[in-house]
Amino acid sequence: MKSYTGKILRVDLSRGEIAEEETREEWLGKYYGQKGLGFRYLLEDIDPTIDPLSPDNEFFTSDGTWPFGDWMLEAGMIPTGNFQTGISPTYERLRSELKDTFKKGSKACVSCPLACGNYIEIDGISFEGPEYESLNMTGGNCQISDLKSIVQFNRSIDDLGLDSISIGNVIAFVMEMTERGIYDFGIRFGDAENYLKLPEKIAHRQGIGTELAEGVRFLSEKYGGKDFAMQVKGLEIPSYDPRGAWGMGLAYATSDRGACHQRAFTPTPEVIMNEIEPYTFEGKARLVKDLQDYNAVKFSIGICDFWGLDLDLLAKLVNMSTGSNLDSEELTKAGERIYNLGRIFN
Repeated sequence: MKSYTGKILRVDLSRGEIAEEETREEWLGKYYGQKGLGFRYLLEDIDPTIDPLSPDNEFFTSDGTWPFGDWMLEAGMIPTGNFQTGISPTYERLRSELKDTFKKGSKACVSCPLACGNYIEIDGISFEGPEYESLNMTGGNCQISDLKSIVQFNRSIDDLGLDSISIGNVIAFVMEMTERGIYDFGIRFGDAENYLKLPEKIAHRQGIGTELAEGVRFLSEKYGGKDFAMQVKGLEIPSYDPRGAWGMGLAYATSDRGACHQRAFTPTPEVIMNEIEPYTFEGKARLVKDLQDYNAVKFSIGICDFWGLDLDLLAKLVNMSTGSNLDSEELTKAGERIYNLGRIFN
């Protein structure tokens, strides 16, 4: 696959014309997509001094993280049925329905041209999202295939302040526990009716929700099922099955806060860019450590995850804003220092 879909859609609002073109493949390894690729096209197409309100100006938008599911589907990395398999029979349909039928608009952070957030409306339910992780962890991982139920569920957990990755894991885990006959939690895979009742019970610790609120590790230690309790250090695993990118497994295992894909996201070089063989541990220790150190300093500076800035540019930004004289090597050492501090605590 190329970019997110392999194509760029140009919409000329002044002339009422639409044209489709192939993504510039030689740019993908340099700019990765989303904001970086959008800026590269802008630089190619228009004068940076153009009047922002000119009809010749351009703007870019995307479909947020939904397309990540396309890459993960191709790599067999979409958790399904509490990670029993990495192949989802429903994700592509659900994502297509959201994008083509129910998406009503986009949302951007302040001053960002990307607008990677998605506003949807389905049967009177208006909602921002769900993005890839939420769509799959509360959908396919629980084997819920009805889009309205998934959207209603995500709207509920958003209002209640619950995390979609963790709650998707928790519910999928108790579904499997019930189906295996280890302990009957009163809910099975695909049971949308009882699934929709759980967010309120978990948030307010009512009935079964009292213990579900403690997470997968707690439940597995009390009732069994540790061999399929998908967590590291008590944090539930996100929607990137490490069996399809072995570096991700190492990243989960060595993360300071458990199973987190933000500490080192190895599917980019392993799957998306095809820069390193995914089904081996060869070279993965260095890959994971470099990404952990890089992200530690990048996020400490406060740079958006979708900005693929190299360390030299990060150093320039720090120097311009602080008056210091750091180089990329010193930033890397700072990232290592930050990461080690986190490991001391956890």
